[in-house]
Amino acid sequence: MNISLITKGTKGPRKMILAAVIVFLLHGFLTRTFHLSQIFNYVVEIFSLFIWFCKPFQLKKTKLKVALAIIIIMSFFALIGVILNMVPPMNVFMGFRGQIMPMALCFGAAAYLTVNDYHRMFDLFYKFQWLNLICTLIQFLVFGLKSDLNNGAFTGGAEQNFFCSILIVYYFYAYNNKVATLKQFLFILISSFTIAVIQDEKFIFVSVILILLNYLFSKKINVRNIIGILFLSLSLSFALRNLDESQSNSIGTIDNAIEYSQTAGIGYGFPRIGSSYLISEMFFDSPEKKMFGLGLGTGTETRAPGVDLSFLYQYGSLFYYLFTFQNVFLQTGWLGIITFVSFFVYMFIYNRRWKRRSPYQYKWLYDVAISISLITILIIWYNGTLRVHYAVLPYIILGLGPCLTKSINEKK
Repeated sequence: MNISLITKGTKGPRKMILAAVIVFLLHGFLTRTFHLSQIFNYVVEIFSLFIWFCKPFQLKKTKLKVALAIIIIMSFFALIGVILNMVPPMNVFMGFRGQIMPMALCFGAAAYLTVNDYHRMFDLFYKFQWLNLICTLIQFLVFGLKSDLNNGAFTGGAEQNFFCSILIVYYFYAYNNKVATLKQFLFILISSFTIAVIQDEKFIFVSVILILLNYLFSKKINVRNIIGILFLSLSLSFALRNLDESQSNSIGTIDNAIEYSQTAGIGYGFPRIGSSYLISEMFFDSPEKKMFGLGLGTGTETRAPGVDLSFLYQYGSLFYYLFTFQNVFLQTGWLGIITFVSFFVYMFIYNRRWKRRSPYQYKWLYDVAISISLITILIIWYNGTLRVHYAVLPYIILGLGPCLTKSINEKK
């Protein structure tokens, strides 16, 4: 893998954030291939902790005052929940590590990275996708692995879904704006849908629909755009037609997709949609708990010295920690989940607002940032991508829009 992402002369927080991207990719591949110990997850997360001490909140440049205010309010609500529930200190730290600590990477990426860094980043992702596809095919054709047992060059769907989704977003808009070739765009489509079918990663299909809807409502149509939309739509249609029976029963129709999102069963102690009611009925026996939850860190799944795992031992079979919404709602209540979701909704609004003010050459990149914002909102309910080490890449990528804003303001 080419690591030219870090160019000569790169140093400080910028180098650290770019290194985090490379380590994230290597961690997924090496863990899946050589079954590394869980302790290596912390290596990826160290970058998030480091950025907190590097003045990541350069708000005059990035215009993220509201986003920071949301995080402060969310942290305040979480603190109240911790005090009310008397959560042990190590549990609080693990809760902070899993939910709040990675968010600094969004601010750090916006403050320290350049627009060219993001272009090089996606070029690296393009190359890594070849390895991802090869690993997927070897696991399927040689070892007969598919669905949840096949993860390509990653450890699971929490990484794979987001990675393929942002690749499709970037290269779709890059092709429509003559930055990428049709050959590159088609490779990303074919490889991503192949991975989605073999690994049963349904979110990739959903993200493509989001991309199409966002594009159709925000763009003027020309011949090149029609070609891009046509290939995206045909690839989606072909992939959906090649799902096996169980996959088709899950997302083959809108009714099936809704039913799938409300299903609880093996691996799904709570459904993706509707879990708030069940969690409230099961755990929130007072107005305070409904507002502030059981306390940040109460349900942590991290086994470390000083961590109280009694809740996990009793309720771990519900697999709440595999889903961001369920985990955040359970531990921080309605006030916590509302402010958490508000952060991503605000990033969507932020990107749309700054797109209108931006020069023409940046508008397509704001479109990428808008689509990624929509993907992060939806993925809150779908899996655990926005938690612990899985969240490193999403928050760095979410910094694209504010990074563009910083670049525009520096040129004024």
